[in-house]
Amino acid sequence: LGKQLSKGRKKRPTPEGLASEADIGEYSEQGSATPHSSVKQGISCVDMHPADKTITLTGGLDKSAIVFNHTTNKVVAELKGHSKKLTSVKFHPDASRDVILTTSADKTAKIWSKSGKGYAESATITAHTAEVTGVSVHPTGAYAATVGMDAAWTFNSLETGACLKRVSDDKAPGGFTCVKFHPDGLILGMGTDDNMVRIWDMKTQSLVHSFEGHTKKVTALDFSENGYYMGSTSEDGTARLWDLRKLKNVKTLELGSSATSISFDHSGTYFCAAAGKDITVGVIKAWTPLATLSGHSKDATGVCFSPDATSVVSTGMDRAVKFWGK
Repeated sequence: LGKQLSKGRKKRPTPEGLASEADIGEYSEQGSATPHSSVKQGISCVDMHPADKTITLTGGLDKSAIVFNHTTNKVVAELKGHSKKLTSVKFHPDASRDVILTTSADKTAKIWSKSGKGYAESATITAHTAEVTGVSVHPTGAYAATVGMDAAWTFNSLETGACLKRVSDDKAPGGFTCVKFHPDGLILGMGTDDNMVRIWDMKTQSLVHSFEGHTKKVTALDFSENGYYMGSTSEDGTARLWDLRKLKNVKTLELGSSATSISFDHSGTYFCAAAGKDITVGVIKAWTPLATLSGHSKDATGVCFSPDATSVVSTGMDRAVKFWGK
């Protein structure tokens, strides 16, 4: 696996105005909104618009995905079409494409394209036989992978919505819980219901490594921009840092409660993780916390950074979408 990580890959330029450690230490709640239904309460997942950090995409227990503008405090679009709760939502990283991806407990993933003022469903991926738990866009921008509780992962064309490959893992009896492409696009990481992070080779579609260490279900994972590190969270209440060159768990952070989400910033400097009602923001290399953000009244479910890490957005079972910054 270590040999596959291309040493000469161009790093994304560090965003101008990247937040400092001192800045993050001063983060507090800057705003809160509740765009989702109050009937089936709770937001399960969040993403931030790649070009506008005032716009969020959230998935709810109300079966809808909502694009929300936090400056105007208005719903930009509501994406309805799933028949059960949403499990993950993603903006396509290329903002000019204006594409959204959603996954649901209804066993499907959907691709949505801009249509008028809102979004229209352009394709439904029906390759899974159980809850679809995650989606990740390939670095080329042309494909997306999904994973599900059927212990299968799929590789799909975003242009046509066609499932190009479906791979079953007979060694993951509980199924897959989350998925993320490595920045090189050569490997695919996924968390399992039986406490592991499994790494697959995209060219051969074969399992190349299983990271063991978590003692409960893995809930989320992310890769650092330089491609050397992976972070994961678990219901065991830890966030773990893994070195992909040494293939081992190098740091473990005890978060005190069942952890649901982890995200690295674009520069690969900082991480944020949700556990219990709190968000922890810290430094990737040292794997130490800089700030604990408290404000959700029920368990936090999702976190992500703005590109320059000057703000963090979080969601929770309290229906709140919260912005944190200095």
